[in-house]
Amino acid sequence: MNSERIRHTVASLCRRYNSRDPFQIVNEMGILLTFEPLGALNGYYTKKYRIKHIHINEQLSEFDQRFACAHEL
Repeated sequence: MNSERIRHTVASLCRRYNSRDPFQIVNEMGILLTFEPLGALNGYYTKKYRIKHIHINEQLSEFDQRFACAHEL
């Protein structure tokens, strides 16, 4: 994705869900969110049987968890 398309997508999601909080957006989109120990990984996204799931490393700071969630979103 080029940077202009990413900016447009982010702006669209923020307007649609009236929030810049990635945790709230993920929740309203119906994406499962799990905090778990992931070692060196900050987070990752999976989709199995049409169920979207974001995994976030529970050992990260709150700021880094928010950043990882936004990245996976």
